[in-house]
Amino acid sequence: MEALCPGRDQCSLAVYLSGLQQVITGLGTLIVTPLIGNLSDRYGRKALLTLPMMIAIIPLVIECPLFAQIRSIVSKKVGPCEQGMAQGCITGIGSFATIISPLVFTPLTAWFLSEDAPFKFKGFSIMCAGFASLIAFMLSIMMRAAPPTTSQKLVNAIYVQA
Repeated sequence: MEALCPGRDQCSLAVYLSGLQQVITGLGTLIVTPLIGNLSDRYGRKALLTLPMMIAIIPLVIECPLFAQIRSIVSKKVGPCEQGMAQGCITGIGSFATIISPLVFTPLTAWFLSEDAPFKFKGFSIMCAGFASLIAFMLSIMMRAAPPTTSQKLVNAIYVQA
């Protein structure tokens, strides 16, 4: 708790809603993927690809304010001289994930959609992506706040350069 909300017994509702949204997205993907696979075999892939692409916009609308909340929390955790580094790290991690994810999950998806898959589960790669998000969320909950460096002192819950 100290890593997310320093000096408080409770975090804001936005932190909890962000985690809840991640869990619901992962579980929804786990449940709906086999259903969509069966429906696409029946009605065709083109018809069913249009619907998820339109629905995919909804999490983006929900996540944009939550990402702003996360950036705000990080911004309050670091001193004024480290703002650029902290925000750059968040952006860098997001960019790295955007590059690596297709490189990992495209071959995994192709493998499980092919006839020589180790077991028949066409949504396995999407389930793996959901589990990766869930693991990342769990790791973020367990993070501890770093103590201030020796060149900083705490003045009314704001770090200032000494």
